[in-house]
Order: sequence, then C-alpha cells, then structure tokens
Amino acid sequence: MRIGLILATTVLLAAANVTAVAQPKRRPGAAVMAEAQRRFVRGNNLYRQGNYSEALLAYQAALDLYEEPSILFNMAQTYEKLRDPGRAALMFERYLASRPKARDREAVVERIARLKEAARIEVSVTSYPPGAAIYVGSRRDGVKGRTPFTLKLPLGKQRIIIELAGFIPETRAVDVVLGGRNLVDVQLQRKSNIRVDADVPGAMTYIDSDTKQQGHRTPHLYEVDPGRHLVHVELAGYHKVKREVEVTSGDQISLLVNLKPLPRYGRLQVEGKAGATVLIEGRASLPLPMKPAKLPAGNYRVTVEHDGYRSWDSKINVNPDRLTVARVALSPLRGVATKSVLYGSLGVSIGTLIAGTVFGVLALRTEREYNALPEQNKFDSGKSQALLADVFFAAAGASALAAIATYLATTRGPSEADISFSALPGTERETAH
Repeated sequence: MRIGLILATTVLLAAANVTAVAQPKRRPGAAVMAEAQRRFVRGNNLYRQGNYSEALLAYQAALDLYEEPSILFNMAQTYEKLRDPGRAALMFERYLASRPKARDREAVVERIARLKEAARIEVSVTSYPPGAAIYVGSRRDGVKGRTPFTLKLPLGKQRIIIELAGFIPETRAVDVVLGGRNLVDVQLQRKSNIRVDADVPGAMTYIDSDTKQQGHRTPHLYEVDPGRHLVHVELAGYHKVKREVEVTSGDQISLLVNLKPLPRYGRLQVEGKAGATVLIEGRASLPLPMKPAKLPAGNYRVTVEHDGYRSWDSKINVNPDRLTVARVALSPLRGVATKSVLYGSLGVSIGTLIAGTVFGVLALRTEREYNALPEQNKFDSGKSQALLADVFFAAAGASALAAIATYLATTRGPSEADISFSALPGTERETAH
C-alpha cells in the first residue's frame, strides 16, 4: 500500500485537533516510511491517552525519519499540552513553512501569536568569575539568580544586568528568539580601588559627582570603575584640595593629601591724634581716626606720622581672631620760635667765644711786649684787651647757658603707644602694655 494511503487512513484525533499526515514531499524507502508511520501512529495513541511526554518522543522519532507537516503540527499541539508555548510556537512556524498553503494558516498564525506572548524562553547566563547576581530590566525587580543560571524570559529585547562585589557591573541587551542560541556569557572586570587619606585627621572626602552630604571621613576606600575620577578633600580652616586620578582595571591606588591651613585673620585698630597717617608695612596709608583693619595674623611694622610730631614706629603682632588696639601718643617737635632762640643763643655763644679768644690772644701778646719793653701805653692796651676777652668769655658762657636752658625746657620724649588685645566675640579680653 502506498505511504500516502497509509497516512490518509490514520485516525483523526478530533478531540485533540491532531491532523492526519498529508502527502509527503519526497519518497524515502518503503521500509523507512512504514517505520515512520508506525512511530507516528504510536505517538497519536499516546496523545489520546494523555501521555504527552511519551507521545512527543514518538513524534520526534517519526520526524527523525521523515519530516512531514502533520508530524510538526501534532508535535506543536503536544508541546502546548506540556505547557511549553515557545517550542509549540516554533513547531507551528515549521508547520506553516512546510505547508505554505495550509487551509488553517490564519488560525495557526493567531495561535502562534498567542503562544509567543505566553512563551518564556530559556536564556543561559554565565560569568567569570561565577556567582554574580543577575537582574532583568532593572535592579528594582530583585535578583533573579546567580551565575551560572538559566532564565526564562519573554521573546524580544531584554536587558540583563550582571553584578558581583568587587567587579564592574555588566549590562547586556539580549534579543530572545525562538529556536536561537540564547546565551549570555560575560568576563567581569575587577573594580579599581582608591584609598583617600589626609595628613590632618577629620577631613571629609567625596568623589566625582557625589555631594558633600555623601562624603566620608578620611581615610576611606572607594571602589571605582576604570577611568578618570575627581577626588575632593575638605576640612574647615584648610584649603580645599582636588585631585584627578586615572585608574585601570584592578588598580589599587593610595592617595595621601597634604592640607594647607587657610590664613587666620585678626583686626588692627590704631588710635591717636586726628589727622595722623597710619602706614602698615610702609604701604597701606590710613588716616586717623580709622576703622579696624582685617589682616592675616602675623607681625606688622606700623608707623604713625603727623606734621610737627615725632613719628611712632614699631612691630605689632596681630593675633588671630582678636582685635589689637594701638593707642599712640605722638610727641610734639620744637616750634620755630623755640628753634630761633636755641640757635640764636648758640650762635651768640660761639661768636662771643671766638671774640673772647681773639682778645685773649692779643692781651697775651701785648703782655709779652710790655715785659720786653715796659711802656705805659702797652700796659693800658693789654689791660683793655684782657678786659674785653673776659667780657666776651662771660657773654659766651651766658649764651651757652641760655641755649642749654632752652634745649632742656623744650625737650620732648619719644612718641609712645599703649597696645591692647581685645578678643573678638566669644573669647576673653586681655591687655598688654
């Protein structure tokens, strides 16, 4: 009997919608066709009995000998019974491909669409090293398993995240297809480490786009991806530090930051005669009265000048967070009248001293002449010269005494200052002279 007639006489599985075998596309040997028919019939019988697993094996055995659309159709229905919509849809697609003009094509196409929507395809996920957490879509949905692991995913584009502590997370876009080799295998790269420390305890550090609220106390170990990273280190009273660090996979970097203190400020106020000028380090020129000047803590040369007074010049230590007050008392210089009297007395004293000296020399010379040849006129002349010398010497002494008296009367001591340190709000006050 021809194989086509044998297949045509196969009992239809009406309740299960199992179709009869149609005309073959090719004609293998009669013995092969007979064995294929035997296996096919056995599969139908097992299907009726509800033994779908064994029926599937019988259909597959028949398909191994002879690929016929009816075998594919019955296998698709069996997969449906076994609740494997993915393989069922795949078999229905093979059925339509082998029988392009099938009468039930439209119904089968709709059936395939429903099966694909319900299908969950196995996707094998492996990694090196193993044990990585697997997320599908996003981390919000939780861990689906750990590598190696087989996921069951809907058809289409899927996003798989593979994550292991100490390694860089990997994300893969997978197109899950029917009958394809759905496999995700990743080689995880080890994360790099940056250990950040500072030479001053208590510094805060944060990295890249972290905010200060997410900062950490030094020392702190960051796990980072390879690439460039911007490290910030901050501490109140110190300059902020930024360091750019470039790392490759697996790098273990230690970063020690030297913090430089910010200058601490104090305030300096000079009090004294109105109109005086205050010079700080010979540069800043401030008139009195002046407001407190904010200066970095340290020693400063301060000069106070005023016409007609002795200048005051001294080093002042401006302490941090304190107000330093210098109360300067300038000493007045001698006026024009005083200087005229003083210089005039000195001039008279010098002039009369010279005149007295001249007349004294003349008196001595006349005396020698008189001793050599006594004459009355020489005696009288010498006496007059000696008298004038005494008068001029007396006048010189009187003028000198007047000059000394004037000098002593108009002498002023050096300009002086009283230095005090007043604490800024929140500290105690202390005064030093």
